[in-house]
Formats: sequence, structure tokens, C-alpha cells
Amino acid sequence: MEVKLEKKDAADWSYRGEGAANLVLAYTGSSTDFIGKVMRITKTARNGSPKCNSNQSALTEEERLLWRDVEELVKSPTKEIAEQIYTQQVMSPLLGPKHVDAGMRVLVTTEFLECVEKNVLEQRPPSRVDVSMVNVESDSVIIMSDHSLFPGGILKDRPCISVEIKPKCGFLPVSKFIAEGNSVKRTTTRFRMHQVLKLHEHEISELSEYDPLDLFSGSKERIHKAIKDLYNTPQNNFRIFLNGSLVFGGLGGGTKGTNAVVGKAFEDVLKGIIQAEDGLRTMSFVQLVAETVYCSRVLDELLKVQKRDNFDIEGAIHAYYNIVSQPCAVCQQLDEARLPHRCSSLHSIRMDESLKIVKDYLIAATAKDCSLMISFRPTKGGELGSPYSHVHLQSTNQSFNYKVNFIDLDLKPLKKMEGYFELDKKIVNFYTQMLEMEQKDGKCWEHGEEFNEEEGLKGTKDTLGLNRESDASTTILSFHPQQKKTNMWQRWGQVVRVHLTQFPTKVNREIEGHDNMQYQKTVVSVELLCSKCRRKVMKLIATIEGITSIVLDSSKNTVTVIGEADPVKIICKVREYRKSAVIMSTGPHKEEKKDDPYKKDMTKDMVIPYAPRICQSCDVWASSRLLTWDLLYNYCSSYLCLLPRKIGRVETMRFLEESLPPPPEYETILSVVAPLTASAVVFCSIMNDLFPDSVNEYLSSSLQKLSARLSSQITIVIEESDGLVANQMFKAVNVYLGSKLSPSTRKIKVNKQEKEDELEVSIDKNQESFDVFEGVKLKWVSASRVDRLVSSNRKRQDSAFSRSEVRYFELTCRKKHREKVLSSYLPYILQKAKAIIEEKRTVKLHTIDYNGTDYWGSVKFDHPATFDTIAMDPDMKRELIEDLDRFVERRDFYRRVGKAWKRGYLFYGPPGTGKSSLVAAMANHLKFDVYDLELKEVQCNSDLRRLLFGTGNRSILVIEDIDRSFESIEDDKVTLGGLLNFIDGLWSSCGDERIVVFTTNHKEQLDPALLRPGRMDVHLHMSYCTFSGFKTLAFNYLHIQDHQLFREIKELFEKVQATPAEVAGELMKSEDPEVVLQGLIKFLCDKETSETSKNN
Repeated sequence: MEVKLEKKDAADWSYRGEGAANLVLAYTGSSTDFIGKVMRITKTARNGSPKCNSNQSALTEEERLLWRDVEELVKSPTKEIAEQIYTQQVMSPLLGPKHVDAGMRVLVTTEFLECVEKNVLEQRPPSRVDVSMVNVESDSVIIMSDHSLFPGGILKDRPCISVEIKPKCGFLPVSKFIAEGNSVKRTTTRFRMHQVLKLHEHEISELSEYDPLDLFSGSKERIHKAIKDLYNTPQNNFRIFLNGSLVFGGLGGGTKGTNAVVGKAFEDVLKGIIQAEDGLRTMSFVQLVAETVYCSRVLDELLKVQKRDNFDIEGAIHAYYNIVSQPCAVCQQLDEARLPHRCSSLHSIRMDESLKIVKDYLIAATAKDCSLMISFRPTKGGELGSPYSHVHLQSTNQSFNYKVNFIDLDLKPLKKMEGYFELDKKIVNFYTQMLEMEQKDGKCWEHGEEFNEEEGLKGTKDTLGLNRESDASTTILSFHPQQKKTNMWQRWGQVVRVHLTQFPTKVNREIEGHDNMQYQKTVVSVELLCSKCRRKVMKLIATIEGITSIVLDSSKNTVTVIGEADPVKIICKVREYRKSAVIMSTGPHKEEKKDDPYKKDMTKDMVIPYAPRICQSCDVWASSRLLTWDLLYNYCSSYLCLLPRKIGRVETMRFLEESLPPPPEYETILSVVAPLTASAVVFCSIMNDLFPDSVNEYLSSSLQKLSARLSSQITIVIEESDGLVANQMFKAVNVYLGSKLSPSTRKIKVNKQEKEDELEVSIDKNQESFDVFEGVKLKWVSASRVDRLVSSNRKRQDSAFSRSEVRYFELTCRKKHREKVLSSYLPYILQKAKAIIEEKRTVKLHTIDYNGTDYWGSVKFDHPATFDTIAMDPDMKRELIEDLDRFVERRDFYRRVGKAWKRGYLFYGPPGTGKSSLVAAMANHLKFDVYDLELKEVQCNSDLRRLLFGTGNRSILVIEDIDRSFESIEDDKVTLGGLLNFIDGLWSSCGDERIVVFTTNHKEQLDPALLRPGRMDVHLHMSYCTFSGFKTLAFNYLHIQDHQLFREIKELFEKVQATPAEVAGELMKSEDPEVVLQGLIKFLCDKETSETSKNN
């Protein structure tokens, strides 16, 4: 497009949104070249950063080295061109060209960019305006399709509604380079930790309910929960467009939670799109988005790209310093004793390895920061041949076309690695400190029970009464007697009345108490750039009650507010426009001295002195007009400061505890409890004598039910097996608890199998372990019981199903946390255990073991065979490898066509041709476990089904010599029908990513029912050794690729049939190539003579 945008064109572009690096504008003009397009303009820091030099390359020298395999990217003269090529040649192949739009570059003038900067200033969020501006030094912008619309523009009868989602990082890191003190990263998402820091730094007003792990879980229910949470707390992560115009969500800042007014307005927007009753349209729309995310599976590809970050920033930062050839700043901060060997070892790796680590990290960073745009358009009746996918909304019986695109796929600068590391450290350190403080505070509130703000002073109607007396300076806290929990506030049946009294103490600039601050003067420093800025600030402040006058001084960039308005409200309102605004001073316009009416009564009630204080986290004065945690924290009442400071909750609660009457002495308690205990024992014995056992059992069970009903705890039992198949949840819990043993665990089991490199650690029976997940305390107990089971089959008294011991775990938590435990904590354990197992994964060889829970016993599979060592036809080998790789990548295909995700292979040929070695090579190539099934050992068809249940996903099931397996099997045991059902019947769908391999010496002897596609998909003939196979063996055994005797050997192989096993036997007789090859020639000549004599 040979177009150059000038100043007159700026009016046709309106603000759409922005990220950290780019501004996005939508076209509103009439030019056919730009209708349906959006523009991306790069931003630059507002704090006087150096201007770009257009003569320099877009990439630094180190970045050119990093991206050397992308030639066009390395040669890019400008940042805009580099961004476009990066999207087109790096991200598009990874995420799929169908979902990625690289856009096109269009030239612009400086005047155009300056005009755009002025036009969008009022629409941009204050937090963005304060730190960045349009980069007016750029000479081009990127124009791309507006993915909030379908191509062709807006259709009158078919509105288009689009959702923009920022998925964030969808997995928990498991890198071994994460420091021990930062282990919280392995259990808490980066998004959640960053939310806490943002709340503390006033970037957001409330924590988001969204959990990225839900969105990436692959579970329809959890995806629906994620979309619902994004709708409830959208912030800058969830926006909705109708026909290209924003109708829900913020323009780039931290939007507050969705309230009733916003929800009602959005419900009205959906009238022409979702055909549902009032109050149900939003719910249906959330279901539509969740169903589309689930069906499209686009997040699976995004997650794969995100997981290229194998080392985490704590490992990748060391590789970064290798590339920039600088001393590692991270290692310098630690002495040698504290520096882990695994981190220091990263500085000794090759340069190409360092480049790969950092490149993968930056690509993953792009995937973590990108956005997902999903556009919907109702389908017409009878519409055929649409190029778009479609989804059916069952609740309204509507169908929609949809398209999915990834946007904001920015190239991350190499120099940002240091910033990533510092931000990561800041986020983790702050979150860790918060957890430590919460744990300390929890001990002060209750003995051994958790406590949070929802149950405390800010708490519920059931636990706390807030009463304001006639005088505004006193607030009384009355804990209701009917509260269920007993804590230090209500000890030994006493109800505590606490008077929180404010004294007119002068603080700092002779400021009097907050309740005496009538006619107060508050001076706020705020940047007033133009008349529009002044009008905006005036409009915001004018809505506050209690203001007498407002004076704006643009020369000094100050606003002076006189009146009795709360300074907290003033600064909060101003910060809605400029986050950087601060209070310069606050003081009384006219001093008024008043007597304290409560000084005389201080001896009658317990009084906590409190005076207004400067917040320790920001410059806002603490307000006590609203009774919240702010009175016990030394921070402001704007709910923006998170952590307690000098006068914290711990000190205040300790003061209250010391003021309460002491508990009774131990002897007093014992004198009361002992007679009661004796009476209870006597009563129980009388009951046992008077009533029959059935009545006593009924009474006991009734008491247990009553106790369970009254208890605030719930216990979840996870058994090792259900009698038929092993419980994967039990296995996951065992692995998870073994990886993080709590100090309360006194007895652990350590196991090391032969040929295994690492120890297996797990907790022993009847041991306790404690865990914390997202602030919820959980208790685990490992236990077992004895069940007396009688086998129905006398022939199998020694089988696993006659065992009486049943192992299980008990998980105890509060009842109110049940949903979180079931929907989040247990899936998290499954994911975490899977990651641990994958990290330690070694290929296993499983054989039948009737003494095992799932009929299988295993050992480490240490077979050295690989495809490089297998002597077979090169074309055949390549086709097999491609078929295997294609199989493991086609999960979506198998689901779409409704077939079990499995594949069958038949290897046939004479003995010694390498069929078993080929299976080993497949296992090593795919990292799949091998299950060796000997049909002669299987006792019946039901056992065959149990064996199938016992096999894991990502496995290869091998049945060797299938033609001979039925010769010695009795009629009442395994049948051919049972085997066929085992291969592709309903039972075969109980697992994913499984391969079945049959081997035979005589394919012609097999039943045709076994050979059809779907059972044996690939038939591979393992023939006698060829000359190419011999060369592979010669290289493996003798390390030679050519020899003068090879020509003679080649001629012999064309005449003689010798198996690879026979050739390998000859090659092993000596290490001297000359001797071995002469011996092989003699062997082949003798074999030729023998075959000739037989034929004659």
C-alpha cells in the first residue's frame, strides 16, 4: 500500500486501547483502504528517554546474534519492520498462520503522530499517560485487520460481537533453577502474585477473581469459571466490542469489578444478539465464549509456546549474561556458599545453548503477554460453505460463526531480561512477605485456626456488630453472643465492647484530629497540561461533598481544596485522572480547639487511642470515618495500601489480649473436667448394659451424624484403588506430598529401585502433612484399613484382589473451602504431580504381576536401541518416525473424528530381524513406557480388561509372537473376541496416546479380523539385512563408514539372506575392522554355499 499518512488523516483514527509497548487506534473514516483496519503505534517513555536513531539497526548486536536464524529480522532497519517480521516468521508458525495477522507497514509523518498524541490524550488511562507517550520519531506504523469485526465490515442484520482476552501465563513453573526461597512460584500463579503487588501500588482497586490455570485447564467447567471471573473483574484483561466499538471493559487501565449498573447495561447490549430472557443473556454469552474456547483448542497451542520457558527467569538470566558478555549480576549478589551449583553451571554452557535458552524465554514472554480475540456473528438459516468455524449455544438454540486471532505478539527486547528478573524478584518477595505476615497475624487472632479479613472487623453480620453513637468520635464494636467462633475477643463467655476513640492530637503540620478538621485546606500537586486537564480535574473534585471552594493554579500545577471534605476522597478522585498526583499539604483553615468529652470516661471503658496519621505506604492521610481494618492498620482508608506498618494488627491484638481477664488456672479447669469425664464413662457403661447393641449402634451413628453436621470441617477420602483400576488421584497425592514434606511429618518412606538414579520419597502410613493453597490451610493424613474380602474365583486366591489392606489419604479442610479444594486444589495437585513425574520421568518396562494393585510390575527400561542404531531400510525408518510424530500431535484430530487416540503396528518377518529392538527404539524416541503382555499368562478376558485399565497413557503395549499366543490358551480363558475388544472395542477408549504393537514371524497365519485398519494401522515388514542396514551396524560396532571390503560385502548381500542378528553376531567377534569384515565375508560365503546345496 503506497500511502503516507499526514496530519489531516489523524482525525480519522480513534483510540481503541493500548498495552505496555503499543497504542491501538481504529479507523473511523471513509477510505476503502482502511475500513475494517486498526493501527499499532509504538510508544516511548515519557521520562526523557533518548530518541531513536533512524540510522541504526532495529536490533542490537547481541539481538542480531540471538535471531541469526531469521535473516530478514536481523536486517530490519526499523522497529516496526522487525515487529512485523517477528510476528510473520517466528510466532505465526508456532501459533498457526490461521490465527496470526502480521499486518503491513505504512509510512507516516511526524505531524501525524503528534496530532494523534493530542487527540487520544483524554481517552488514555492516567496510569498510561504518566509513563508513556506516542513515539513521534517513528516513520511508520503497522496496519492490520480489525479482528473485532469479520471481513466485509458490519452487516445490518448480523451484528458482530467480539471478546478480547489476555490469558496470561497458563502454567506453574517447575524449573530446578527456582531458588528455594521462591518456591511459592511453584504453587501460586504469577498472575495472582502480581495482582497483590498491583493492589499495593494502587494500580488496581481490587484483586481479580480470574485464575489463568482455569482457562488453560482443558476442562469445560473450569474454562467457564475463568470467563465468568474475567467478566466479574475485567480490569485490562477482558474487553467486549460490538461492531468494533467497545461496550464492556476498560480502555487500558485497571477497570473495577462489574457492578449491577454495568451488568444491566451490558445485558441490554446483548438484546439483538443473544435470544434469551432478561437477566439470562449475560450468562448465555459467558457460556458461548467458554464453549468456543473449549472447542477451538487454540489455547493448547499457546500453552505449548509459553512452556518454551523451561528455565524460568531465574535460570534464563544467567544465559542472558553469557550472551551480553558481562559479569552475572545475580551471581555477584550471592557468595559461593549460597550460589547453587545448578545456577553457576549455566555459565559454563556453550554459546548456542545460552542463545536457545534466552530465545525460547523471549518467545514464551510474547505468548504470555499476547491477547486472544474471538469474534462471533449469528449464522443465517441454511447458510452453507462458510469459511469460518461455528459453535452452537445450547441454552438459546443459536448457532454462531466465529474466528479466533492472536494479537499483540510483540518482539521482546533482549535488554528487558534484567527488567523481567527484577520484576519477578519484586513480585515474589512482596507476596512471600505478605504470606509470612498473614501467618503471624493468624496466630494472634485464633489458636491454630486461619483468619482473614472477611471474618474480622470488616466481617460478617453473624460475627460483628458496628454501632455508631451520637458523637461521631466514638465507634463501638460489639461481638454478638450467637457467633459460632470463639476467639480472643470473646473469651470465656464475655462479650467485649471496645471504644475506638479519636483524640484531637496534633500531627505533623499542627493538623488536628480528623473529626475536628472542618474548613480544612488540602493542596494537591497534579500535572495540569491544558484547559481540558483543568476541566477534567475540576469535574472530578466537584462531585465530593463538603467542599467550600476549589482553586486551580496551572502555573504551579496545584489544586487547593477548602472545606470539610475528606483528603482521602480528594486524592482518590484526582488519581482517577493522574495516578502521579500527590498531597502536598493538608491543614485547618481555621483552628478550633475543642474539649475531649471522653477523657473523663477513659477509666470506664477500654480505650484504644488513635489519631490521624500519614499512611506508611502512600501520602494519603488515614481516615477513620469508615470503620474498617484501617483503624488497626497504619495505612489509608482508600483500600489501596495492603500491608500493616508500625501500628499493625499484631500489636493491636496483643494489646487487647493483655487487657482481657486471664483464663482460669489449669487446676481449676481440671477440677471441673475430671468429674464430668468420670460421669460420662459411668453413663456410657450403663447405656451399654441397659440397651441392646443395635440401639447403641444407632445412637452412636446418630451422634456421629450430628457431630458431622455441626462440625466446620470436611474430610475427603482418596483411596488407592476402586478394586478394578488404580486411582490416579491417589498416585498424584503420593507424589505431591513426597515432594514437599511438612515439618509435622515424622515418618517417611525412602525407596530406590535398581538402576534408578533418584530416591523415591513418600510419607508413611498414619502420618500427617500440612499444606497451604491460596490461603486455605489443608491437612493430609496417610492411612490404611483392613477389608475382609472373599474372592469369588477359587483359582485366584493369590491375586491382588484378595488383599485386605486398603491404603488411602484423608484431606481435611473447612467446609466453606470445599468447592475450591475440589475445583482448584486437587486439579492443581494432578498437574503438579504430572510435572514432577515428567521431570523425573524414565522409560519403564512393565510386565504382568498379579501381586500388584493394577496387575503390573515395572523396572527401569534401559534398552540402548535408537532409530540411529536400528538396521533397516532408511525410507522405511523415516516413514515410521514421521508416522509416530504425527500420531502424538493429533489429539484434536482423534477427538474430532470420534476415535480413541491409539495406533496399531504389526511388525512381521523372520526371527532376528530386529522387531523387539525396533519397539525399544520407538519407546526411547517417544519416551513412552513399554507394557510387555504375554497372553499365555492372562487367565481370562476380564483379566485382559483389567490389564488394559492398568496401563498408563503415553505407553506402548507389546504382544510378541501373536501367531503362537493362542496355541496353548484353554477355551475358557482368553479368546480372539476378547482380544479384538481389547484392541478397538469400548474398553480400548479408556486412555489416550497409546500404541499397540504386534509381532509375528508368519503374517499369513493371523486371523484377517486382526489385520484390518483400526486394529493394525501400519504393517511393517522386517526383512533380511540389506547393505544399507549393514552399514548402520558397521558404524555402530566398528565406527567405520567405509572400507575397501564393502564392495565385496555388498555383492554378497544381494545373493545371501542373513538377518541383522546374524550380521551383528559376526561384527562382535573382534574390534579390528579388517578381521571382522573378513570373518563376515567368510560367513556370507558359507551361507551362500549352504543355500546352493539345499536348492540342488
